[in-house]
Amino acid sequence: MNIKEKYIVNEKGERTSVVLDVKTYEWMLDIIDTYFCDRAALKAARTAQKEIARGETIPFEDVKRELEKRGVKMNKRRKSRAA
Repeated sequence: MNIKEKYIVNEKGERTSVVLDVKTYEWMLDIIDTYFCDRAALKAARTAQKEIARGETIPFEDVKRELEKRGVKMNKRRKSRAA
């Protein structure tokens, strides 16, 4: 992306602010959002790995039973075609 920024300067000629077009501004916000979402996902994955290593897991059948008690319909698992 070709960023064409403009600067606002004070009476001494020092840059005090930056003006960006909306498209560039939204692009930058998207980049920042993606960065923090990726960091949050990585942190969650690391936490999950530690929980698994400590044996802090719940068997799938227990989760399935609990969800069904709450009215969540579970689809039957398909057998893998690859063999």
